[in-house]
Amino acid sequence: MSVHWFDYILNPELLVQQLDEGTISNEDQHFLMKELLINLLNSQNQGFFSDTPYELWFCETKEKKVPVMRGLCLQLAASMDWKLGTLEKLLPPPLLLYVLQCYIQMQPLLPGMDLSKVGTHTQLNIAELKDPGPCLHSLIMFHRWVLRSYMQCRTPQRIDRASNVMVPGVKRDPALIYRDQTNNFVMAMYPTSVRFLQLVLSSGIGPAAVPSTRTFNSLMQRFTATEWVNLKPCETDSVLSLIAYDLGSLFFFNEEYVESTECFNLYFKYSSNLSNFPLSDINQEKLNGYLLCLGLSAPTQNKPHNILFIESVQKLDESPEAADQILKSLDADTLHFNISEVELDSAELEILRRYDTSSQYGTRNGRPEERPITGDKSNLVTGLQIYSLVRRILKGLPLTGRNIEQLQNLGAPGLLILQQQILKIQCHGTSRDKRLIKNLIQRLVFFNVLPVNHTLVASFKDQVSLSCLEVDPISLKTNPSLSETFNLKKICKYNAAVQLLATFQVPMLSGLAANIGPSASQISQRWHMEDHYSGKIINRSMNIKNLDEIIIMLSKVNQLKKMGRWDEATNILTQLISSLTTSMDKSIQNLTNILPSEKFCINILKENEKLEAGDFVGYQEYSPEIQAQAHTTLARGDNDINLLQELCLNILLHSGDWESISQSQLPNGPLAAMTRDMNALMLNIKSNNAILMKKFARDVWESVLPFMTPSGNKRKDMGQNDPMKERNQMQRFLERVSNLELALLVLSLLSSLYNVAKDDPSTELVSVYATLWPTGLSANTAIQVGLVESFLQPILHSYIRKFPKDSHIILTYADLNFANSNYRSALALYVEAVAIKTDFFDHPIEQGILPDAYVNRMIRCCSEMGRLTQAVVLSQFCLEPNYAQVFKYLEDRETADAADALFSCIWDMSILEFSMSLHTRRGEVARRRHVLSCIMQLELNTNNEIEIKRAAANIRKSIFFRSLAAQLFPIPA
Repeated sequence: MSVHWFDYILNPELLVQQLDEGTISNEDQHFLMKELLINLLNSQNQGFFSDTPYELWFCETKEKKVPVMRGLCLQLAASMDWKLGTLEKLLPPPLLLYVLQCYIQMQPLLPGMDLSKVGTHTQLNIAELKDPGPCLHSLIMFHRWVLRSYMQCRTPQRIDRASNVMVPGVKRDPALIYRDQTNNFVMAMYPTSVRFLQLVLSSGIGPAAVPSTRTFNSLMQRFTATEWVNLKPCETDSVLSLIAYDLGSLFFFNEEYVESTECFNLYFKYSSNLSNFPLSDINQEKLNGYLLCLGLSAPTQNKPHNILFIESVQKLDESPEAADQILKSLDADTLHFNISEVELDSAELEILRRYDTSSQYGTRNGRPEERPITGDKSNLVTGLQIYSLVRRILKGLPLTGRNIEQLQNLGAPGLLILQQQILKIQCHGTSRDKRLIKNLIQRLVFFNVLPVNHTLVASFKDQVSLSCLEVDPISLKTNPSLSETFNLKKICKYNAAVQLLATFQVPMLSGLAANIGPSASQISQRWHMEDHYSGKIINRSMNIKNLDEIIIMLSKVNQLKKMGRWDEATNILTQLISSLTTSMDKSIQNLTNILPSEKFCINILKENEKLEAGDFVGYQEYSPEIQAQAHTTLARGDNDINLLQELCLNILLHSGDWESISQSQLPNGPLAAMTRDMNALMLNIKSNNAILMKKFARDVWESVLPFMTPSGNKRKDMGQNDPMKERNQMQRFLERVSNLELALLVLSLLSSLYNVAKDDPSTELVSVYATLWPTGLSANTAIQVGLVESFLQPILHSYIRKFPKDSHIILTYADLNFANSNYRSALALYVEAVAIKTDFFDHPIEQGILPDAYVNRMIRCCSEMGRLTQAVVLSQFCLEPNYAQVFKYLEDRETADAADALFSCIWDMSILEFSMSLHTRRGEVARRRHVLSCIMQLELNTNNEIEIKRAAANIRKSIFFRSLAAQLFPIPA
């Protein structure tokens, strides 16, 4: 394919796409890089050399194409893995010098460090430059090039004579124009480069990571990077070996043979264990000549991995580097299997025996149990276990229980080694190896070794289907295996009992119960009827025919109700009613009368399940038959089944027709009284009658108050009902409220009770009807926070499930999390409420949508989480921002959010001006420039009309809240 450099300037993303897809050849890359550099240097009117020979010259131009072209050149250099030998063959010295200068110029500005002054490079702290690594890597690349160019300049060679006079209309060659200046620059820099590289080599420190092709995607419009992203790891030994080779070659060139010998020995030391060595940077013919003159010999062919492994295990006590050599040998042998399983297991056993001889640990299958290894050897044992596991997987063997236990006990270092091995196999393994590794990833997620959102799982998201890891629900229709009877009655009875436990068919239940006899209802301790059947309705003292069969059927109905299998429960009840109706036994008359009510109760529960499965719970209605039957049941005053009364009352309240409910005949009891009071309160809220509102609000308050005090939960007389049972009944009744207006009223009641109990204005729950309730009663002092919260939590969860799109309920839940110091959950819920009110931030976020009270709580959440810049952005949402607090947040350097990237969401000019002043005082040039670019936005001009400033604020509010939603909302499966 033919490439045109101008196409890539118009579309900078095209180069990364072609490099990832491999659609651009090496020849095209070389041609493109040359063309970009020639056009770049032709556009540099001032050149790229300063008047001082010991200083790098960073000439910035105002042309927008220049930073883009520089970014493209650095992307191409990264695609060549920063191999200096390859770049030297491709580019003349002036062009390569320009690339290396651009790479150094891209480094983020650090206080007290000026990389343009080469003389100060030897004063830098190498350890501080190691991480993230591009800064140290750029300096090493530059000084290595100086040494290599120095030897080339001092070597006599014929130079083609060419005029460097500029002729109008004739395209000039930068390689000729800047050739002499480049040579003078190299000669001046040479001593400093030698000292710097010696300093790096003696420290034994190399860059942790280097830029990849994707690193410069976000830096196309910049001369200086704010931070480094998408880096790839770098081997320290590889960098140090290249430095040692270049220094050895230079010392030999200068006839300093002792220093040259030492450097070449270091070169062989660092390069001996490298599997992917950049041979393009090494001139093998010259190296052989150097070694011959120095009387050195190149190391023989590397020993096999298994020999190095065994020798390292034997030298573990003698050499501190033996442990690293063991792991390197295993890493190099991942895909070759030269190290046998016997050698690997023997090494693990020997290390466990040698470094942990505690007698309190036993053995398992001839192997010692896992022990708490201390010191550096703990990582060694973890590495041995992981390499053994990976080899087992690549052989197609399944994971054992011991393997799973080891994986679940891995620490962070172990997971890192495992991740490196998986990525290595994914890159260099066969198709069979990749399929086995994909299966391993699925098993790791299944056994909770890796979370679903782990980076390793994300890299396999197109290959691993997480849906296949979901466990299918167990079918309850089992076919139990029966035992051979051998004509023994006890075994026959046992088989009948097993079948009785598994079946829900009425004919089989009757037959099996008859075969087992009088003890049929006692074969399982988990069988029990509901409470309203025991006592007066049915008990063992009654002379009832087929009593065991009736108890079994009622217990089966109770089981099916808990499982939500309404049709089967109704079928059993229908057949039981039919059989009891034909019976003339008077002792079961009460049971015959109560079973139709039980059947109606199941029908209501089934209807509730259908309503809750819909999207609009509060707007769907019950069928007319169920509503009519509920009115009849309540009018009849049937209190035998407490659950039925709760359900019928909720059917009445569901419609929201408060006038008709007030005229309905309700039974006696605390739930019916609570229903009357709430209905009367809702009627007066509609009519806005303040006096009656206060009266009925007090009645509702006093009906719930006993459940929130310790004295109200104690039984005083023997004949009194159990207070805990009444509390649970009231809580269950309020949970089933399906009318939205009534649900908000209940939440307001419980929120006010919580506020009274906690008595902390800073954490009060804000509710819709907060002013209704009598919070000043003397009896309120006995309310306990724990009792109120245990009552409120399940009701609140039930309402959120029924009304997931009501912002008032979500805000109440957020306030409760805020009061309990669950700041992340509270912040997520506040953002969710705003998203609901604004159709996911499409509408403006005005003061009515997000009042100051909620803004201050969101600010508190952010500050408690360490997200200080987000707190600064949120402060602008207040009518009168607290600038003292905002400036304090800005002065704090420790923040756990995007920091400078969030300044684009600030529209308050006072905050931006303070930030620019702060960065100026601190000498943070890049940050000051970023804040200045935000200030210079035209829509933020203080002289603009109010509509323009309001529109600019709304746009930034929407962007900020969308970023919060991306961070806080769970990712859908």
